[in-house]
Amino acid sequence: MEVKKIAVLGAGLMGHGIAQVAAQVGKFEVSLRDIRQEFLDRGMNMIRDSLQRFRRKGLISEGEVEETLSRIHPTLNLQEAVGDADLVIEAVPENLELKKGVFREVDQLAREGAILASNTSSLSITELASATKRPQNVCGMHFFNPPQLMKLVEVVRGAETSDETIRTVVEVARRMGKEPVVVKKDVPGFIVNRILIPALNEAAHLELPDLGGDLGDSMPHQARSKNGNLLHLHPNTSLHTSPTDRLPSQIFLFIRPPASGWHLAGTGKAACPMRSRLGFGCPSPARKPAHTPERGCSTPD
Repeated sequence: MEVKKIAVLGAGLMGHGIAQVAAQVGKFEVSLRDIRQEFLDRGMNMIRDSLQRFRRKGLISEGEVEETLSRIHPTLNLQEAVGDADLVIEAVPENLELKKGVFREVDQLAREGAILASNTSSLSITELASATKRPQNVCGMHFFNPPQLMKLVEVVRGAETSDETIRTVVEVARRMGKEPVVVKKDVPGFIVNRILIPALNEAAHLELPDLGGDLGDSMPHQARSKNGNLLHLHPNTSLHTSPTDRLPSQIFLFIRPPASGWHLAGTGKAACPMRSRLGFGCPSPARKPAHTPERGCSTPD
């Protein structure tokens, strides 16, 4: 199937970048849809800013900036966005029920034969496809952040995804200048996150030996920066979808610490600098951290 027009649903962090790459590199006509005008305006401003950065670096001309922008058509109207699209790429927040609702609605509005792809990083493509009457035309198309720069795209096969759908999306990804890999098994986390999350968890465990093997009763572990940002151990609700799956049920939410360093919530005391370097939170006060001077750490209490 030849793809001429793409609809991107969601003008946020990932959606605006996907729309830009589709128009700039792939030369596709792109409808960019969101639910509020302010979201659309913000997304288009991010696209303009990104294009100007490419121009300042001499990678594209001013004419190419304008040409790219002319291919992107922002809209609040879902029917207008997807009605004549050959490929719809969903990039709404990572919430299964929200995404299924979007797929259900798009399935009623998109033309027969149109492919519906999700930019989800971990949710089941088979489950998303179950919200439609065209599961053979549903697949994952997971870009990495920022889409304008990152080459990899995971093309994910659901239980009923057709070979033609996979071939078409792989070709679209290549036309966008990406390096697609086909994920043949619809498992939580696909390839990259399935490898990355356990590795990050293991790093967290090495830095938090006092937590032992059971993280459940030590929630929440949190530290706060001077500007109020919070980081914590996060329940792995999107990756851990089955009790039989091998992925951990909780993950550490890694956030780059600010220059001021992290401070324990409610205490004003500096958190462990080793943990600040890695960007994850300290244990609850009930558990005394296993800090030692040899590790360059100071006891937070």
